[in-house]
Amino acid sequence: MKPGAPPNSGRGFVRSFAGVFPLRQRLRPWFLTAVLVALSVVALAPAKASAEFVLDMTPAGKSIVDPQGIAIFQQTSISTAGSGVIDPFLSIQQASSPTVQGFNSDASKVYADAAHTTEFTEVQTGSSQGTKSILLSSIPTVTIGGVVYREFLLDDNQTGSDPAITLKELEFYTVNNNPNIDSLQTLRSTGTLAYKLDNAASHPEGVDVLIHTDLSNGSGAADLFVYIRDDAFKSFGANTNLYLYSKFQDNNDGFEEWSVLIPPHTNPNPPEPPSVVPAPPSVVLLGIGGIGLVGFVTLSRRRRLVAA
Repeated sequence: MKPGAPPNSGRGFVRSFAGVFPLRQRLRPWFLTAVLVALSVVALAPAKASAEFVLDMTPAGKSIVDPQGIAIFQQTSISTAGSGVIDPFLSIQQASSPTVQGFNSDASKVYADAAHTTEFTEVQTGSSQGTKSILLSSIPTVTIGGVVYREFLLDDNQTGSDPAITLKELEFYTVNNNPNIDSLQTLRSTGTLAYKLDNAASHPEGVDVLIHTDLSNGSGAADLFVYIRDDAFKSFGANTNLYLYSKFQDNNDGFEEWSVLIPPHTNPNPPEPPSVVPAPPSVVLLGIGGIGLVGFVTLSRRRRLVAA
């Protein structure tokens, strides 16, 4: 207390202040501010690599646009049984390994590295086994919402007791007049990248596609349509080869087979035109924080007017 100040003047001021702003009302804005600041920090912080953004392909028939707005994934149960329905170009099979990967080529063996030290033994090489080169011109085009897409079809095989499988990586490359690339390292260094699932700037932690094989009609039915915007394939000519690399996790049975439909066969239930790309959680949190801060400032101004 300053010299000459009336006794108890400080406590009187406190009581007066408390009368205008009860304790819980004075603390609530500060607590709210702390929470909003923390949310904003979380929203702006770099994402951790351990929390992939998952595109969950449920329920049956669901379509999802990827965060880049380039690809559409659609759950399907379309029948692929019989001859002349599909043209397979990549078959991956190794039931004993939970993680399988590979890419299509006319090479007799395919490897992870250019030195040929790590072979993708799960790739069933040879056209008779379902793996071969394919021309980009052989990939069907479909117009969705006025935009032209290339159409691909995936057939997964899992056990009935554990039907889920995760598509961890998906990459498309074009290479002019070279159907025999035999290593992923060479493909990535010489091919022209058209699409990469993990390239979303809004999700540096990575993007996964969760596929539920129990939603399809079992053997002889595919599980997933993948549509890639045609304008993503910048390198195109009469002899442009299309390479597809994919990696799966939680594999437990059978094969993973990529193919295309052979005309006149088409998707009987094409996806709706894409409208909304999933917003990253950081943007949602930042938006909530911004709305809350605006509300807090408005409330504080009103209280100051009341106090005056």
